[in-house]
Amino acid sequence: MARWTTPTDEQVQTYADWVGERPEPVKLLAQRFDPWTLYRLKNPDDPDDPGHRVTIYGFQEDGTLIVNVTGQFNFIGFGRRVYGILPDDLVECDLPEVDEPVGTFMTKEQTLEYINARRQEAGVPPLTQEELDEIKNSEAPRCAIGGEPPQASAEAVPAQEAGPPDDPDADKA
Repeated sequence: MARWTTPTDEQVQTYADWVGERPEPVKLLAQRFDPWTLYRLKNPDDPDDPGHRVTIYGFQEDGTLIVNVTGQFNFIGFGRRVYGILPDDLVECDLPEVDEPVGTFMTKEQTLEYINARRQEAGVPPLTQEELDEIKNSEAPRCAIGGEPPQASAEAVPAQEAGPPDDPDADKA
């Protein structure tokens, strides 16, 4: 198990208090997945693919999780927040090796172009950079490609104090 950060006693207590006040489905997830541990998102289509390393962003009342995929722990086109993750698709993992490439490689312009190409495939109108930034900075989960918010209500980990800092180059989508 790899902790990407070591919580203070106060953070652990704040999280425990927050968990205790959540609805039962969220409480069960929050007890199983702490926000300081690094997880791998398994690829159900390819068991040989180790998947992206992710951190916990939040929990949904439908029993799924919201995770951060960032360049802090992966080599990816752009950072993003992904919702609807099944708990059994996450496994604890180690931090990247010292010599392992990490970071993001797409510019903001390339990210917008990629998302708009995917939106066109889905029959959804393109976004402007300002609209994409609004989606990225929203506390409410929303897919930049499909545009539809999740059906279940979501609860972010308290004040995102437990989440990794955003990569300055990363664009959540």
